[in-house]
Amino acid sequence: MPSEKFFVHKEDGSLVRLKGRLVRFLDEEPPTGSDKSAIRTALEVSPDAEGLVQADVGTGPQNLVLHQHLGTLAYANADGVSVASLEVTDKIDGSLGIGVTPDKPLHVGGAGEQTLRLENTSDGLGDGSVVGSIEFEANDSSTNGSGVVSKIQSESLNATGNLFGLSFHTGHGGSMTEKMLLDNDGRLGIGTTSPQSKLHVFNSTADNLRLERDATNDWRIQLTGGALAFRDATADVERWRIDSSGNLVANGTAIDFGSGASTTISSYEEGSWTPVFAPETGSFTTMTMNVPSARYTRIGNICHIRAYIQSDSVDATGASGTLRISGLPFTAASNFMSVNIGYANNWGAAPTAGYVASGGSLIILTKRNTGITGAISDASVADLTTGAVSNANSFILNGAYEVA
Repeated sequence: MPSEKFFVHKEDGSLVRLKGRLVRFLDEEPPTGSDKSAIRTALEVSPDAEGLVQADVGTGPQNLVLHQHLGTLAYANADGVSVASLEVTDKIDGSLGIGVTPDKPLHVGGAGEQTLRLENTSDGLGDGSVVGSIEFEANDSSTNGSGVVSKIQSESLNATGNLFGLSFHTGHGGSMTEKMLLDNDGRLGIGTTSPQSKLHVFNSTADNLRLERDATNDWRIQLTGGALAFRDATADVERWRIDSSGNLVANGTAIDFGSGASTTISSYEEGSWTPVFAPETGSFTTMTMNVPSARYTRIGNICHIRAYIQSDSVDATGASGTLRISGLPFTAASNFMSVNIGYANNWGAAPTAGYVASGGSLIILTKRNTGITGAISDASVADLTTGAVSNANSFILNGAYEVA
C-alpha cells in the first residue's frame, strides 16, 4: 500500500510536503514552544517561519478544528500530484463561505459562475430514480418521526433514464408528497406528475387556479395569439372559447340567468334564409322567385325573420289551397306567432299579414275579405299574379317565432 503524502502552502505560495510524524494536541492542551519546534521540524520549515498554520486537534482521532483563515488547502494523489484546491473562508459565528466572506450559514460566491452540483454516479437510472435532492428541515421531529418539511429533487422520469425532471415536495415527515414537477420538456405540473401542457394545474377540489387583485391593481389573463378555451372537467370537452378575435364561442352550452331551463340562452345565430311561395296542396308548374333580401337572427329559442320577396314568372297550374311561404330557417314550436307585412304590390289580392304554423317551418299568408273592416282569412293560390311578370307579388315581411 503506497504511503500517503500531504502538502501545505507556505506564505510565499510554494508547496511543501509534510514528512515524518505530525504531532497532534488536544484542544484543552495548547502546544508549548517545544511542541511548535517539533512541528516545524516535521514540516521542514525554518524556526522563524510564522503564520504558516495554526491548528488544534479535537478529542477524536479524525477531528481537526481550524481556527481563523486557513488559506489554500491542497489535495494530492498517492503519487504526490496536486489535483485540486479549495479556498475556504470561515467566520467566527460558524458561517461557511466558499470563495466569499459569508453572510449566510453557507455562502458560495466569487467572480465566476457559481454552481452547486449533486451527482448520482450510478449507471442505468430507472423510473423515478433520484439523481440528487436538497431537503429543508424544521427543528421538530414530533410528527411521523421526521422534521423534513420540503424538498427539491431531481429524478429520472422513465426506465431509459433519458428524461429528467425537477420535483418539489412539501409536507411533514412521512406525509411529504410531490406537489409540483418541471419535466424535461419544460412543462410545469402543479398537483400532477405528468403535465400535458406548458402549465398543467390539477386538483381534486375546486380550487385549481385563483387570480386575485387588491384595491389598487387590476388583474388579467393575457394571451398572444391563439385562444382561451374552457373545457368540461369530466369529459374534457370544450364548452367555451374566447378566440383570437375576442369572440366568445359556445359549444353546446348556455348562458344561465337564473335557475331552470326557462332562464337560459343556449344559442345565438344569424344568417340568410330562402323564402319560396308554396301552395297548400299540389305544386306550381312554374315559380320563379326574386328575393332581394331574406335574413334571420336567432337568440336562444326566438327567431326573428325579415324578407323582401318577389316573383318573376308564375304558372299556378296544379297548385291549390292556401298560399304559404316555405323555407323558414328553423322548425316552429307548437304554438302560433304572427308575421307583419309592411308593403305589398302587384298582386291579384295582396296579403295583409301572416302567421307561423304550429310545428311547421312555413308562413301562412292572410288577407282581408272585404275592405279595411272585413274579416281576415287565409290568402289563396288564386290571389297571386300569374304569368311572366317581373317583380310581381312583391311584399316585405317582418316577424318572430319560437323555435322548437
